[in-house]
Amino acid sequence: VQGASVFGNSTIFKNELFRIGGLRSLRGFDEESIFASTYVIPTVEYRFLFSQNSNLLLFAEGAWYENTSNGLYVSDMPVSVGAGINFETKAGILTLNYALGNQFNNGFDLRSGKIHFGLTALF
Repeated sequence: VQGASVFGNSTIFKNELFRIGGLRSLRGFDEESIFASTYVIPTVEYRFLFSQNSNLLLFAEGAWYENTSNGLYVSDMPVSVGAGINFETKAGILTLNYALGNQFNNGFDLRSGKIHFGLTALF
């Protein structure tokens, strides 16, 4: 579970908002495409282990967020589902995920799925 909130009585500007979406926070959405003053992201992930650092995975992520910047109020509960693989290489752990995201109750669209990849260096 990830979460954060901006506290205070002053006006919140766009550059002070949290940016969620993408490989590290909410797969199935563009990197940092969702601006939030408060958010919570629970994740459920099932892994089929090959070795300590290599696995296939299925996941589901949900989120609740709100944006209260500059007199604006936006609240939503996006959801994403997907599958991926992590495998260890000499350079580190390579991650490749495919995810579908659903925002503002628009439904899932296979044509708008996102591919996320990353490399975690091991020392």
